[in-house]
Amino acid sequence: MSHVSSGGSPSVDFQLDEFERAAALLARAGERLIAVRMLITTALADAGPSITATGRVVPSAAGGHLRSGNQLAIEVGDTLAECRSGLEASRASYEQAERRAVLQAYQRRSALLPATVQNRFVSNHGHPDAQATEDLINVAPGYGLSWLLLGGYPSSNPAVAAASSMAARLLGDRNHGGPFGSSVADRAATGLSGLAAVRSIFNVRAIHVGAVSTAEPETFGGTLPDLMELQRRAEAQVSGEGAVLVTTTQTVRGPVHVLTIPGTQPAREGRFWASRNPFDESGIVEGAGMGSSYVAQAATEALESAGAHPGERLVITGYSQGGIHAANLAVDENLAARYDVEYVVTTGSPVGSTALPDATRGLHLEHVDDMVPGLDGRPNPETSNQVTVHFDGYAPDTDLEAGGFGAAHQLGNYTQLSGELATSDDPGVVEARTTLGAVFAGAGTATVTTVKLRREPSTGPRKARIKPVRRSPRRPGHRALDSTPPH
Repeated sequence: MSHVSSGGSPSVDFQLDEFERAAALLARAGERLIAVRMLITTALADAGPSITATGRVVPSAAGGHLRSGNQLAIEVGDTLAECRSGLEASRASYEQAERRAVLQAYQRRSALLPATVQNRFVSNHGHPDAQATEDLINVAPGYGLSWLLLGGYPSSNPAVAAASSMAARLLGDRNHGGPFGSSVADRAATGLSGLAAVRSIFNVRAIHVGAVSTAEPETFGGTLPDLMELQRRAEAQVSGEGAVLVTTTQTVRGPVHVLTIPGTQPAREGRFWASRNPFDESGIVEGAGMGSSYVAQAATEALESAGAHPGERLVITGYSQGGIHAANLAVDENLAARYDVEYVVTTGSPVGSTALPDATRGLHLEHVDDMVPGLDGRPNPETSNQVTVHFDGYAPDTDLEAGGFGAAHQLGNYTQLSGELATSDDPGVVEARTTLGAVFAGAGTATVTTVKLRREPSTGPRKARIKPVRRSPRRPGHRALDSTPPH
């Protein structure tokens, strides 16, 4: 078993951000120099020349010093402008080089993708891994169009391969050679959520608080194992369907609340439209395509019902679908206006499309063989405040033939693998562990409140109205424009 991290202070994105910060500082310094020069100009007007008794005009000593200072300010300002221009050019060059490298790597993988996926299905117990899933998401538009228009997949002949590649470029995002700022997965999720709203295929209505119960205080230190244990308890097998946990602990900086959101809990008999569980398949649609807007409202109600007060600190954790909601809640304006969201921990979740605010730290646990984190079609942001840990390997008691999304996606496997982070010397892990420890400094006990959530009932899927084909009258010399096939 092993792990490697990306993001955090060692990341390339962080270093590029430092370029931007330095350029901004130079710009502000230049603005202040301009203000100084304006003051010097005013002072020069006041410090005019003096006239001697003989009538000779003599420049004042102060005026000479002011003119020297003005010249120096001009020279320093020019130097600052050159430095700022150089920094901005360097940042642009680094970004272009990084984008080219990412695109070239993707193109190489895409060329081998059919064989790679076939190999991974065999070696990964019937599932593609995270990287192959990301690539499949991005080539899907090209594959689909080539099948519809040319009747084949890219591997069938060179013409189909060329058409597929062009379609992928036309429909892809900028990181994959396309024109769009949003990823293929983001656009697909938005379209699916719109279809769900129009056809009521999924129940994505408002969510309200139901039963609330608070347990006796228990030992709690706020470590990653503690948070993973809360994640286990939030699952339906322990807390029942549609439950979230609100854990409150006292630290040296005051109270901290931990909102724990479970993973997907499949609707019974596949009746998505009839289910009132916020975390069934409809919850995926809301999280991926609607920004978890209803979950955010319900989270605020759940926190209030557990005794959280405005302005208090908040940590949000989630597994699988729950991680999508956790990341979305961290950027929700209403929730952020009410609570200080300090930390987000996601486990096995596709959260690459969500960049956390600068003031919020994120730790994202992913497994290289887990296809679910790859469903967003892009890697996680590698910013200074977000660290992603990629695990490789399995805990001893993991069922490698597990159904669903496979063994790598099991919460139990993530829980056991995350235990090795306590002694890791990986720079990103050390940084994440330290910042998480600072959030819970002084914690010793906590109370756990279980809050049941329910969606408003849906009216069920709307049936599509199929309009009859309008038949044009037959005219001499013309076939009728109807749907009758030729004999």
